[in-house]
Amino acid sequence: MLSEQYGRRANLRIQGVVESGTGEDVCAKVLEVINSTMLLLPPLNNVDIERCHRLRRQTDLTRPRTMIVRFKSENYATLYTMLGDN
Repeated sequence: MLSEQYGRRANLRIQGVVESGTGEDVCAKVLEVINSTMLLLPPLNNVDIERCHRLRRQTDLTRPRTMIVRFKSENYATLYTMLGDN
């Protein structure tokens, strides 16, 4: 269980982002959301993201599905989590 926890340290959940429909480029949407809200220099780009996807839909069909982003470095996930809390 502890190793599973360490494996998720580079992950970040993003909720409330409207879906574009089928064929949505989730990684492009993640970059757009993070770079437009965080205004960090240098901005986040594709090489910083290892993988991203949306979770499957639960029972509430009105809310957009949560996005999961796995960064190549856990430092990014920690930084964006801290900035998002403020």
